[in-house]
Amino acid sequence: RRRNSDLSELVILKEIMARIQHLEELPTLPLPCNYFDLIGGVGTGGLIALMLGRLKMPIDTAIKEYVNFTERVFSKKKVGRTINVYRATEFEYAMKTLIKTAGYRGDSLMRDQDGQDTSECLRYVESQLFL
Repeated sequence: RRRNSDLSELVILKEIMARIQHLEELPTLPLPCNYFDLIGGVGTGGLIALMLGRLKMPIDTAIKEYVNFTERVFSKKKVGRTINVYRATEFEYAMKTLIKTAGYRGDSLMRDQDGQDTSECLRYVESQLFL
């Protein structure tokens, strides 16, 4: 159950950010992209890397949107499959919705093409292959 593990990692990260907030006496929970030089992940962990790094989501928003995304994409199993696979149409719709939630156009690319991304936080995403 990798998705449950990813959710628990987000909760742990929230606690880390809360401790930073306390230590630095910040009025709000800081964004992870402002404190980490590199955020990466595989599979749904890669989705989290995009949410926190490229989309610069606050941790509470990332948790909420992660749950929404995984429920939408992974709740319907393909017939005859025992591993978690998803329908490409559901995945695409959920990604566009996620991107819009972060304040971008739904057809925005996840890489910076116009030099507008001034974040110093690098992100990487790896695919996960099931054979």
